Amino acid sequence: STLAIAQLAISPEYATDQTLLAATDRGLFLSTSAGKNWVAVEPSVTALSVAMGEDAPDGAQGEPRLVALAGTIVGLYASADGGRTWNAKAFNGVPVITVALSPNYANDQTILAGTLRGAYLSTDGGATWRGPWLEGQTLYSALFSPEYASDRTLFLGAGDGLHISRDGGATWAIVQVGDTVHALVASPNYALQPALYAATERSGVLVSADRGNTWTARNQGITNLPFEAVTVSPDFASDRTAFAG
Repeated sequence: STLAIAQLAISPEYATDQTLLAATDRGLFLSTSAGKNWVAVEPSVTALSVAMGEDAPDGAQGEPRLVALAGTIVGLYASADGGRTWNAKAFNGVPVITVALSPNYANDQTILAGTLRGAYLSTDGGATWRGPWLEGQTLYSALFSPEYASDRTLFLGAGDGLHISRDGGATWAIVQVGDTVHALVASPNYALQPALYAATERSGVLVSADRGNTWTARNQGITNLPFEAVTVSPDFASDRTAFAG
């Protein structure tokens, strides 16, 4: 039978470890063969989101550890071994729709999670949480600025629009009102090309070239505007290619 895939996560060391994780309606699936083969891993509950990153190594001479987080219909799960084994982490019984790791996770241990009850931030690897922010909102997408260590910027896509914090979550402002934001992605070359893309319910694909301050629709040639996913090419700096679906 077929699987409904909610999200894919790619290892930051994919060139060498070929590791992928898939969040599906039948749980989490792991591939260490660039997607050629997949195995189901626990938990087997419906998974809504998944993210991967690197943690600090064990010991001075160790290699960075591949960590993963998965949002499920019954809470947040964490893996410290690249997705092979999982443990319940937080939000017991609360669906976690989106989860993101700081680009500097190995140093700051920061996680952003969006649930049916609002958004939460952890700065200790998920042991404790601040929030909820945007209480009562359903959060569909979460994104750290690639320069989060210096600009402290967070993005949340919600049912009522796009929310941005420029101070690590202390305060929030809505910048794109009246449309559900299902997915967000930033340029890999964000420092020089601060581009952001948003996939929305009714406005198609929105693009910002100024770190999220202003947004414009880019829907030329698109006749069916609902979008649930968006990403950019790893060579975005040169090929300027984005994909949406």
